[in-house]
Parts: sequence; C-alpha cells; structure tokens
Amino acid sequence: MQPLRMVLQPCEQELQPPTQGVNRAEPRVAEQGWRYPVDVPDAPAPTPPVANARRRVPRWVWFVVVCVALGAMTSVGVAWGIAWEYSTKRPARVRMPIQGRVAFARLQDSGDSWVYLWSLAPFHRTGEDVFDFNMWLAGSLLRHSDLELFEALTAAAPLRRAMLRHEPLLETPDAHLVHFTVVLSGWPLRCLAREEACTAEFASYEKLRDLISGIDLSLPDAIPKFDSTVDPAFNLLPHYYSFSVRDRLLPTYIMWPGLLANTAIYGGAWAVLIGGPILLRRWLRARRGGCPQCGYSREGLKVDAPCPECGRATPAAHDATTTPTAR
Repeated sequence: MQPLRMVLQPCEQELQPPTQGVNRAEPRVAEQGWRYPVDVPDAPAPTPPVANARRRVPRWVWFVVVCVALGAMTSVGVAWGIAWEYSTKRPARVRMPIQGRVAFARLQDSGDSWVYLWSLAPFHRTGEDVFDFNMWLAGSLLRHSDLELFEALTAAAPLRRAMLRHEPLLETPDAHLVHFTVVLSGWPLRCLAREEACTAEFASYEKLRDLISGIDLSLPDAIPKFDSTVDPAFNLLPHYYSFSVRDRLLPTYIMWPGLLANTAIYGGAWAVLIGGPILLRRWLRARRGGCPQCGYSREGLKVDAPCPECGRATPAAHDATTTPTAR
C-alpha cells in the first residue's frame, strides 16, 4: 500500500519551467503556464490559390495566328486549284495566243544588221498569267524593239530566273531554238509560279521541223536525211519549281508580295467567318443582361462587378434584367 500511497500523493515540489525554448534562436519567456508559450507567432494565413498563375497567351493572339494560317493555306490552295484546272486545258509545250503587244529586247549582234532578240508574248486569263519567251534572229524586227515594255513585263522574279537559266543557251549555234514558258498562278494576286524550260528534245524537234519545212513528205525517197542534234548545252530539265500530280503541274515558287497580300485578304475573310458569329453571340448575351463571356445572368449585380460564373470583369450592356438567364 505504501507505493500506491506515494503515487496518489500530490507532488509538493513545483516544476521549474525551462528558461530557454527549444529553438535557441528565439528564447521563450519563463512564466506560469510555460507549456503554452505566448511568444510563438501566429501561423501565417494561407494564401488563396491563384487561378492561372502561369502567364497565358491571350486568346486574340491565337485567333490572329489561326486566321493567318488559314489565309495562307487558302491562298496556296486557290493557286493550286487554278493550276490544276488550266493544266488540263493546255497541253505541254503548246504556245498560247498572244494578247496585247509583243515585247522585244535586243541582246547581242550576230553580224551585219542581224541581232538576237528576246520575244515575250503574254497571255492572261482568270487567275493565271502565261509568258512565252522565244529567241529571234532577225534584222527587220529592230524597229519593234521596246526595252521599257520588256523590262516592265519581266519584273517578276521567276521570269528573271528563267532568263538567267537560259542565257548559256544563247551562246550556242542553236540559240534561235530557245523557247520556254513561265506560268504565274493565284487569285486575286499571283503568288506561285512554275517554269517550263527548253530541253534538248524540244529544241531537236523544232530544228527538225524547220529542216523539213517545204519538203513534200508524200515522197519518202525524196526526203533527205537531216541531223537534228542540238548543242550539248541544252541539258535543262523539262520543269522547274513544280511537282506533278496525276499528270498536272502544280507551282511551288513563292512570290512573297502576292502571297502576303492574298494571305491578308483570305485571313480577313476567315476572321469575319469565325469571329462574326462569336461577336454576335456575345452582343446578344450582353443585350439580354447576361455575361458576354458565359451567358450567366447578371441580375442584381453592379455594373463593375465581375461575373460570379467566369470572373469576367466586363459588364453587360445593362445591369438589371427580368430574365432569369441569358444563355
């Protein structure tokens, strides 16, 4: 019973509180009730979670990017559609009819009064411009030389590139056989181009046709043998800046001024088609007294109060409304 009496007997010695807290950097005040120190600061209030803490790209930026991309794709698609349509109506290496004046440009002398002349015959139709280049060796055409008109018609980059590609052929004896075509496609402005170059096969065919002109082909024995071989410099490919799909040539050379202008036009059209219904819907929601963003009713809210549904701060067209919802 003695041990039990000692346990039940209250302790007469008073407990001495510690003079220093657990954290040595912050001493505690020794006082009655030290088990609950009064010097411990209150815990900081929890910060509310911030919605969309990471910075987001504004929606209008995405809208502009989408419209520009759709405008560029539409511009290229229209140009390819025009090339697809007209390529079935124009066989390869067939000269187009001449529209307007034919521009001639003097290149170099060939002796006496004969000179080499560039002959440029333009042909225009809806969504496509065709430029046929030929080489003439004639003295009587000097009075028709119009360098200013020729320079104006050949200002486009693909035409200049085609002329530079065929310049080595002008130093050969078969320079008068040079003939190539540049086709510009696109609407409303031309934005893509392709080139039909002068190949050895085509030049050989033209040379043979010139040799047999005036010969009666009904008498096979009287037809002499002709050499239609052309200079080895005629080693160009049949087509440049294009690819073939089902025997149709689609242009790939980009004319940036036309492409950017067409992109702006078609992109604006896409912006009206996509953004017009959205703006109309928001205007109708605001007119009925709802939030323009989500359509939640703003009945009883202040003008500058954010929407309780989506948090949009833009007020509606008018504050109070009798309709329970504006969706």
